[in-house]
Amino acid sequence: MTLVVAIAGALVCYAAQGLAGWWAWQALGGDRHDRATVLGAALLVGPGLVTVQMVGYQALGVPFAVPWLVLPWLGLVWATWHRRRRRRPPPDVGAPMAALASVLLVVTLAVALQAFALPIHDGDEVNNFALFAKVFGSLRGMAPERLAHLMEPGHVEYPHLVALNQAWLFAWDAVTAPWTARGFEVLGMLALFGVCAGSFAPITWTATAACVLSVASPPVLNNAVGFADVRLLATFVLLGSEAQNVLAGGDRRAPLRLALVLGTAALTKNEGLAVALGGCLVLLVATVRQRCFARGAAALACAAGMLLLWPAVRAWLGLSMPYVDRALAPPLDVLAAQAWRVVAEFARLMFPVDLPGFLRGGLLFWVAIPLALWTCRRDRAARWLALAWVAHLGLYVYVLGIARPGDLQALFRTAAGRLVLHTTAWPILILARAVSLRGAPSRDGLVAGGDG
Repeated sequence: MTLVVAIAGALVCYAAQGLAGWWAWQALGGDRHDRATVLGAALLVGPGLVTVQMVGYQALGVPFAVPWLVLPWLGLVWATWHRRRRRRPPPDVGAPMAALASVLLVVTLAVALQAFALPIHDGDEVNNFALFAKVFGSLRGMAPERLAHLMEPGHVEYPHLVALNQAWLFAWDAVTAPWTARGFEVLGMLALFGVCAGSFAPITWTATAACVLSVASPPVLNNAVGFADVRLLATFVLLGSEAQNVLAGGDRRAPLRLALVLGTAALTKNEGLAVALGGCLVLLVATVRQRCFARGAAALACAAGMLLLWPAVRAWLGLSMPYVDRALAPPLDVLAAQAWRVVAEFARLMFPVDLPGFLRGGLLFWVAIPLALWTCRRDRAARWLALAWVAHLGLYVYVLGIARPGDLQALFRTAAGRLVLHTTAWPILILARAVSLRGAPSRDGLVAGGDG
């Protein structure tokens, strides 16, 4: 297979994932959102839907082949487009939006250059993702008889959204897949930019500065090249935005969109599953408070189905999760002895006391977030976002705090930065909320009103 054909096939696979997300977001009323949010949401929930599609194919005995990935979504998109034929007017891009788009484009290109500098070759990107993607793609299925033998060095029990979406690239051309699969992490960063830009709408100069500060902070950029963590951060930002829409009421399909985002988070990483369980409480509260029992029950059923999908696959494959067993029966004495060390490590990462650290990113947590909290001190949504931030940090303090004492320092080196990255979603949303309370008008049609 020539290089051109291999790249063309990879682009088709990525396009199918994006089309899946675009179709679902449009069908659930997401076309009311700005274009940036629609782009980010499509790049996030599309792979989640493809994961469900592939588990379904495995259950039905349908082999993993690129035409079977693409054709269902092409059919659905064509049917939707053919039926609706509604065009949105072109956006009126003002100077703030042009500046923001330029900065994000430069950062995206930098991330792409870093990502494509080397093929997938070692570390977690092989052990947690590419190893399984190659098995799925080469054997044209999930190959349960093989997965049982891949516990070492990989983590076969992890949710496999990344691996199942990369599997199509290995199914198309296993030789070039270690290179073309890098595109998945670049698209994850692009999704983060989309949902963050949408969260800061309408785009003013203040919103531009705040958005750039959020996506260019070290917790983000230090983990920018990676398949799951930045993607999970983007999913949490979208989750928080949709949760606000659900609680505000007035959008009949918002609960279903939130359910889709919760399911996507659960299929991305185990940390996403834990947060998604909490997100289901938002659906439950909104259902009871707004008395929309039919819609609420449908959304809860959709969320539960996606949340339980990978645990069901794990049970079917007979895979154990010893760290989950430890979390359900925690050694409280170990937690009491280690929790303060975890809190101190998180504080060190978020609030650097050295000048270089402050200039690189301490500005977000030392200055921007306290000012945002002060601005939003009377805003109920901001208070709930702050509570979600504290609860999310508390969950991770608990997870690391019950680790075996000899493993804690290693976890600080390998996991603490990524966990702080996940929790950055809530400060970003608080900052966006503070900017929105300024009520400044915008001429931008990409992430503001005026695009239909």
